[in-house]
Amino acid sequence: MIQKRLGRRKVTDALLRDAPVVFFAFDILFCDGDVLFEVPLRERLRLLRDIAHGEVIRASDQTAIRDAAHVDTLFDDARERANEGLVVKAPDSIYTPGRRGKSWLKYKKGCADVQYQLQRVVATACAAASLFDWIPPAQPGATLF
Repeated sequence: MIQKRLGRRKVTDALLRDAPVVFFAFDILFCDGDVLFEVPLRERLRLLRDIAHGEVIRASDQTAIRDAAHVDTLFDDARERANEGLVVKAPDSIYTPGRRGKSWLKYKKGCADVQYQLQRVVATACAAASLFDWIPPAQPGATLF
């Protein structure tokens, strides 16, 4: 649908109606003049959902991880939507420009052995239980994008 909008110099009401475009925001780093880099992800997402709830700008979906099988299901759902993979983020992580660190894990299937990669993502998340702020500790609470 986006191809209908590309290269247009004039966007008519008919085009807006027939080929709507929505911007999905994954995070918010500035708001009302405030820099939010040091604000935990959980709070930034709450603020983003308060602001981006209209027709044109929306907050992306996030899902709390239950276990390794849940990650695999979420990944399969993402691939059906033609997404490359998932990013697992610690809810209390701050934004660090240019670095992902252990609080943000990228999960893609492909060249590597799928089961090993899934185990590594979940094992890394489990090893960093305090980082991921799981409640109760036996259950992951990371946020998936």
